[in-house]
Amino acid sequence: MNIAHLALSVLLACILVLIFAANSLARDEAAPSYIVIHDFGAKPSTGTILNGNTMLDLADGQRIRLFGSNGKILDVVGPHDGTLPTLNSTNPSNDPGLAERLFNSLQQFLQFTVARSGGQSTVPDPGTLDLSNGGRHCVAAGQELLIWKPAWPKLSSVRIERITDGRWERTWWDKDSTTNVWPFDVPADGESAFLIRSDRPKIVSKVTLLVIDPLPTDPLAASSIYAKYGCFAQAHRQLLNIEADHVVVPVAR
Repeated sequence: MNIAHLALSVLLACILVLIFAANSLARDEAAPSYIVIHDFGAKPSTGTILNGNTMLDLADGQRIRLFGSNGKILDVVGPHDGTLPTLNSTNPSNDPGLAERLFNSLQQFLQFTVARSGGQSTVPDPGTLDLSNGGRHCVAAGQELLIWKPAWPKLSSVRIERITDGRWERTWWDKDSTTNVWPFDVPADGESAFLIRSDRPKIVSKVTLLVIDPLPTDPLAASSIYAKYGCFAQAHRQLLNIEADHVVVPVAR
């Protein structure tokens, strides 16, 4: 083999190596990130960030729910020992940045709120108001607002005061009831702030209501709207109520 052929062979080999490296890098860059939105008592815990190449180890009977930066919801059921599948992106409402914005919004909320509190909210419906957490709550226009009774055995009523005029109402729960109707008219526009008080147990929280008109019917888009207006707890609960795009089924070990 002469020098020219040798040089050409080396050049071709270098080109192939560069192409392979570029393809590998592209695959790595395209691999979505995932955030654990419900750990069901398993590890990794809620708020943990994973990438598509992370090795995930779940024992038999364990499960976690993930939300991806590509807009996909994955339920992973143990036993599982391996990486996660790469699924095509979901872009409802023809908004290519929706999933990524929602992912970024949830990241801080889950890591510093839910994970720190030691668990996920048990409120069943995203539209129901959780009085125990306070904060901002989005209400779909024309929708009756229900309030949820936190799981505190001694709690039977709360005092709800509208900050703008000092008017207040006391809401009681029946012994076997977990929800009740919000005692005030929900403002048609703008925001309205309320103080929630209880003596047994002692709680004081502030709730700000914001009417959304219209609220998207697509669940992922609705979750993004909740996050956009600062209703992060609702955005999280919405994702927990959506049927998973993909279930990673148990694999026998």
